[in-house]
Amino acid sequence: GGGGGRPPPLALHVLCISLVGFFIAGPDGILGGGASRTLVDYSPEIAGDRTLYAGVSGMVNGCGSIGALVQGLFTSQLVGAVGWPGLYLALGAAVFGGAGALLPAVAVEDEARKIVKPKDEAQKQVKRK
Repeated sequence: GGGGGRPPPLALHVLCISLVGFFIAGPDGILGGGASRTLVDYSPEIAGDRTLYAGVSGMVNGCGSIGALVQGLFTSQLVGAVGWPGLYLALGAAVFGGAGALLPAVAVEDEARKIVKPKDEAQKQVKRK
């Protein structure tokens, strides 16, 4: 048979939409909050200035909002030019480009972790003495 069956149940639609929302909003919360705080903490000029946490988080979320606004126009033009397969190739390239752009941030965090020991590790060393 070819596609003449019943549509999926409403519960399946609700589950799928909920999963999409979870996988979009979850990383957004992590990047907008925790990563912004880490960015402030690891910047030598402003390290530890708690008044900047909210501002940096707002700036990160604002950039994400601009991307959400622009993507509708960009996506439709890209699909018109290269088709759906080209769109998915472009999205894949964007993922790898984004990962490459984050490599310097990973290096900075790795270096900062070597300098500043986590609290748990420091407490273990105090207990050993």
